[in-house]
Amino acid sequence: MRMLVSVELKLQSIISFLGFHITKLVWRDREAMDGGNPGIIGVDIVVKIFNKLHESHKRRADLPGRIDFIKKELRSINEAMGKADREGIRSWMADLRDIRLKIDNCVDLYNLRVAGCEHEQGTLCYRIHHMKTTFARGKLADDIDAITKLVREARERVNTYHPQHAAAAAQNHDHGSNGVAAHPNEAHPEGLDGPKAELVRLLAKGDGKASQLRVIVIDGFGGSGKSLLATLSYEQVSRDEEIKCKASVSASDNADDLLRDILREFNVDIPPSSKLTYLEGRFKEIVADKRYVIVIKGVQKSAVLGHLLSICPDNGMSSRIIFTTRNGRIARNYCQNCMVQKMQPLDQPSARALLRRKASDAHGQCRVTSVQHLDLILNACECLPLAIINMANHIKGEREWNANDCVQACHTIGSLLHRTDIEAFSRMNRVLNRSYDSLKNETTNWQDCLLSLTTTYRKDDIFKTKSVVRRWLAEELIMETEVKECFQDLLNHNIIVPTDVSLNGKVKRFRVRRVMLEFMMERARSEDYATWIHMHDGGGMGKGHARSVRRLVLYNESTTPHKIGTSVDLVGVRSLTFSGQASKALMNLAGYTLLRVLDLEDCSNLQDENLETVCKSSLLVYLSIRGNAGVTKIPRKIAKLRHLVTLDTRGTSVATLPVEVIHLPKLSNLFGQFQINSCPSNKSSTCNLHTLAGFFIDESPSFVKALPLMPKLSKVKILRRRKAAPGAGSQVVNDLVQSLQKCLSLPNLLLRSLSIDFGDSGNLDFLNKVEVPVPCPLQSLKLRGKLAALPKLVMESKNLENLCLSETSLGCDALPQLQWSLPELVNLKLAEAEDASTFGAQGFVWPSGAFCNLKRLCFAVPEMPKLVIEREVRGLESLQLLCSSRLGAIDGIEHLLRLEEVVVFRGVEGLQHLRRQVEAHPMRSKFVEKPHPNDFVFNNALSTNVLNVPYRVTCFLEQWMKLAPIKRAVEVSNCRDLLRVQMRKLAGDALENGRSIG
Repeated sequence: MRMLVSVELKLQSIISFLGFHITKLVWRDREAMDGGNPGIIGVDIVVKIFNKLHESHKRRADLPGRIDFIKKELRSINEAMGKADREGIRSWMADLRDIRLKIDNCVDLYNLRVAGCEHEQGTLCYRIHHMKTTFARGKLADDIDAITKLVREARERVNTYHPQHAAAAAQNHDHGSNGVAAHPNEAHPEGLDGPKAELVRLLAKGDGKASQLRVIVIDGFGGSGKSLLATLSYEQVSRDEEIKCKASVSASDNADDLLRDILREFNVDIPPSSKLTYLEGRFKEIVADKRYVIVIKGVQKSAVLGHLLSICPDNGMSSRIIFTTRNGRIARNYCQNCMVQKMQPLDQPSARALLRRKASDAHGQCRVTSVQHLDLILNACECLPLAIINMANHIKGEREWNANDCVQACHTIGSLLHRTDIEAFSRMNRVLNRSYDSLKNETTNWQDCLLSLTTTYRKDDIFKTKSVVRRWLAEELIMETEVKECFQDLLNHNIIVPTDVSLNGKVKRFRVRRVMLEFMMERARSEDYATWIHMHDGGGMGKGHARSVRRLVLYNESTTPHKIGTSVDLVGVRSLTFSGQASKALMNLAGYTLLRVLDLEDCSNLQDENLETVCKSSLLVYLSIRGNAGVTKIPRKIAKLRHLVTLDTRGTSVATLPVEVIHLPKLSNLFGQFQINSCPSNKSSTCNLHTLAGFFIDESPSFVKALPLMPKLSKVKILRRRKAAPGAGSQVVNDLVQSLQKCLSLPNLLLRSLSIDFGDSGNLDFLNKVEVPVPCPLQSLKLRGKLAALPKLVMESKNLENLCLSETSLGCDALPQLQWSLPELVNLKLAEAEDASTFGAQGFVWPSGAFCNLKRLCFAVPEMPKLVIEREVRGLESLQLLCSSRLGAIDGIEHLLRLEEVVVFRGVEGLQHLRRQVEAHPMRSKFVEKPHPNDFVFNNALSTNVLNVPYRVTCFLEQWMKLAPIKRAVEVSNCRDLLRVQMRKLAGDALENGRSIG
């Protein structure tokens, strides 16, 4: 090897020597000769060859600097794309996207093939690596030259054809971003009677707190009828003669313009040149001793609204301010005495009536006659009023309309919403574009995060929040410090809808609004953001292949082997989402050179041998094989994945995890339920794990000792198999006590979250042996197992914010012990399978000052004890009473001053009494009914009712779906025909032999 290096050095010196002397010889000969000698031509050729060699060597040597240069170009391109994404310069956007993809490929290929030993310059290893990568460095240098040329050409094109257009487009966009969607005037709006009655009640004059100035926010997704609801309520209330000052205006970006519009509505003459101070003084003078009602529609910027609220006097005359917005953050930032009315989609009967009326011809005949097709349209439109009206206009605009046209329109609604040349959908197109554009401003851009959801695997259209965030990070769409802000923006703009919220108030699962998801998928196709390939029997590769692919979504429902083919360039694919039938050909990832994200969740037949090829993708950052029961082991070749950050094996049959996984240098998140082989202590300090959830303590005794040696471990979940329960004095339990004590005591460790699940029969009293340091770093603690009393680990962890106690046999009796011990506690959950309360008839009395910071309290017990609240409680916002049989009474619920919601199971005893208490609460708290855990629940986006199903059907469902029917009820669609179709699919002819459907 040393000889090879010396040969390379000698060759380089010879090239330099020959180049210098031949050049010197040529110039001497040229001075001596007048150019007529033919021999000089050969010398010129030699000079050109050596100059070319020297230039090539210089380009290869300067490769790291040139890579840094194109990285800077990439940042500039991203900023330019943020400013240039406007109508009129789409061609330039396509150029920039193409350049961005080429730069990404170039940088990744450099990191993969060249940048192996750059930090070891001058060493033997570096020189060997330098020789081996000579060809690759030359190819990359050529690619950088080509990229530089493309950048120059794109710049010249935009300067030639659009010299002033970008700035003008950006200015026009800013002026139009706060517009209010144009809604048709509805003489008889369906489905708004309930929200209108509630809003009119809030607007009415009252005594006590109701006489104060009240701000009412109507918040919801675009096209949900916010402005229409505000207008109808305003028109009804404004007939009251006691209201002396009333105004209904559209929002403005300028405080002067907004005040002028309001004063004009008050019939006040304003000089054209009036300044803001004069307008403010005039406004205060007019409303000082009068009851006033002001409606502001389409508020998008909180600064102007905040200024208006600051000058509105509270004169004790039941004055009201209503504003509508698509951004829920505005209400929380500026409104103290604020009521928020969240707009929901129409219920199914109202949506069906609206569609029938709007899709009727001049003779009053609806062009959609089938109930099944009506419901298909409503499902596609998600029962949004504006989407329904646009679809109805589209139906009326077609010369012919039949069942096939209906199905086609519903399946291609994304294309109808995205196209700008279809007049019927123009209003919904503007609403969706405004929502999309609202995710980007001068400092942030979350549009790519939203687009990436179209390529993310989702079961029943439900996304898992943490999985989505980890994919964003793996694709480098967002920085870790920006995750919370990005996700909150998607929530605030009502683009995503939470479907499951954890105890700490964070969204665990969510869905994207149907119309928005279809719109985004069509946009992703048009911009070549992602490529979808659907394989099926007899159909080959299906539609959707692109010239260069960055994100690929494969769905295979074919029973015969298929290959992707040569028309798709797989080298540049960074993200691959695969679902359906796994096959050896499709799982061959040899062509995916730059693959970073691989999502194989819930494939039909993924096997162990398919993972062998996965281990060849050396740049892989994110790997999910979740939900694949056919996978039984992780190959040891996974040690090759040196860049892997996230590995998710939950729902697989992997019983043992090779220790090589733990020592992957960048692995940060590891999920599953497995045992871990012996972990050498001398290597544990190099472990990069932040999250380990979780491992079986009784099958990994030696690994328990290594926990304190993992310096970055912040979250750990420890499990126990039911068949092998370690005793309280066993060695593995003693090792666990010592490890926990070290993890909490050592200053260089960061353990913040601990979960111990020993099942419903395991004993956790050994936690009394853990000496808790002061201060204790633990912030979240979940315990499942029997306890004789609350251990020191709970009582002395003064920084605990989240606490969950499940099946401890303590039940609600833990409340008196916890009320003064944990001052920082924010979220508390107590869960028991059997009633363990000893409070008796007097119940639990909530003393003044107890649980001073508690915001969310959850009881998951068979019977809820009586709660007595004697004094004001200012912190509690959410009360979840998930009782399976009976709800206890709550005395003094009005003392919960900030109560926002009460959550219960439907159908339990005492529900109606509690509902009346909540409805009478001054805060108008939400009363939420969740499906009972003993019910069969079938997802339906429209409306549902409860039906008793025959015993034969429930037995079939129990065997086929592995469900345990305790209470034989099923939540299904309220349409008789659809119900019969659904049940026949599930149980064949079983339904026909049972009772009839009423």
